[in-house]
Amino acid sequence: MAHWRSPGAVIDNRKVSAFKGGGILPNVLQEMTDLLGPALTCKLGQSMGGARVYIPKKIQANDPLALLLGGQDAERLCAYYAGTVLDLPSKYFFRTVRNHHIHQDYHSGTLTGSRADHLALKYGLSRRQVLNVIRQKK
Repeated sequence: MAHWRSPGAVIDNRKVSAFKGGGILPNVLQEMTDLLGPALTCKLGQSMGGARVYIPKKIQANDPLALLLGGQDAERLCAYYAGTVLDLPSKYFFRTVRNHHIHQDYHSGTLTGSRADHLALKYGLSRRQVLNVIRQKK
């Protein structure tokens, strides 16, 4: 699988709204989203995007996937993709998708309290970064 976009490419955010099942994502990323959720899938892409990632059959505690995703989520990924090498799209693609999800979550009305603080924890960003994403999407 080749990279889907070059790092400087402009991605139409209306097309990104089809993060799951809309045909814009490779099947492997749709499966990962179903398995891990959009926040962890984006976290994996932001950290390892653009690389070939080997998914071991059995995860070790010091494995980069276990450290990044956490033990249980890494085990689920390994159970599903045991022994597979995945080519992940570029980090830019994952960032665009992550920003789309932040914007959707922020305006969904389902969050209580400080929406920016909640989303910062969910996506591994600072509160200021979440607010910058919201401001840029207007």
